Amino acid sequence: MATGRGFEINSFARALPHGGARANLFSVSIPTNIIPVVGHTNTAEAIELTAKATTIPPSTIEPVEVPFYGRTFRLPGGRTFDDWETTITNDEDFKVRDFFEKWSNSINGHGTNVSSVLQGTANQGGGGGGIRNGYTTDAIVTQYGKDGDKIREYKMVDAWPHTIGEITLDWAENGTIQEFAVTWAFSWWESVATDQSGNPLSSGNNSRTTHS
Repeated sequence: MATGRGFEINSFARALPHGGARANLFSVSIPTNIIPVVGHTNTAEAIELTAKATTIPPSTIEPVEVPFYGRTFRLPGGRTFDDWETTITNDEDFKVRDFFEKWSNSINGHGTNVSSVLQGTANQGGGGGGIRNGYTTDAIVTQYGKDGDKIREYKMVDAWPHTIGEITLDWAENGTIQEFAVTWAFSWWESVATDQSGNPLSSGNNSRTTHS
């Protein structure tokens, strides 16, 4: 009796010529040089080393429903970008947590209800070129291959932290390291395949593509 191709283990192996991408081979880069937080050095490196979990963002085009004689046609509408989340491991110096809290406070002060960051000029750190100078940056998720080479990057343009999550405290917790979530708003994301050195690859000479 003939069997479908899906029953052949060799067919499955050929569909994964590189052995599959691994969910734990990634890093999160948050350029911090334009963020007005006094007293912080090497914070970008600390974030990259303690960002333990995140996601590659979804790609969503909202459908527009058009009724016609009792039927509904779903046509492509506008593109939307959901929030992006990272999970950070907290150290006793609270360095990364303090950075995010001060960044958030510069956008809107807890007690003052005003912003202390400059606005009205082009973004110097992000790629959006909007009026967000001083409080946004371009966040990057890098996917690595099993050989340690960069294989793909996702850039969240004009990203800023809109929610800094709670840290749970509990006397019953022994041997548990604190962590907290940071939820980000951003304008859009871009993806690019990279070579072994992390340089962008042209879609014209390989099977990996760049799009936004």
